[in-house]
Amino acid sequence: MKNGKITLVLFGLLLFWYSLIFVDIPGLTTEGRADIISLMGFLELLLLMVLIAYLIKWKYSDFLYLIILTLWGYLQYQGNWRYLFLRPSNEVLNSYYDHFQGTLRIFPESDKWIVPDAYHIILGLLILVNILFILIKIIKNLK
Repeated sequence: MKNGKITLVLFGLLLFWYSLIFVDIPGLTTEGRADIISLMGFLELLLLMVLIAYLIKWKYSDFLYLIILTLWGYLQYQGNWRYLFLRPSNEVLNSYYDHFQGTLRIFPESDKWIVPDAYHIILGLLILVNILFILIKIIKNLK
């Protein structure tokens, strides 16, 4: 499979996985669903714009996608991953686990570090893999 097709498949997986927050799936997402009119809805709109850019074969779609992925990855790091590496205060730790209480976990909660739930682990891995593949695609196209 060519890199372009792999990138499109990975993009589809990421778009699908992220879109699950707009559907209430007990155990996988927090109780209730995200509102379309919100920051999360805006990100969904940006991802749909990237999809349209790919479908109409806009030559800058890879760059647009990389910018969105990089900013999104940074936000995910700040919100869900930073305290896996840096020690959080008890207040931050308790607040995080209270918010994501009852969600599916691959790894158990820790009393010293924030361990993201299954949804955010998969989302983080999909973002990271998408960034790597889009970078490879951009570098190959620049040569």
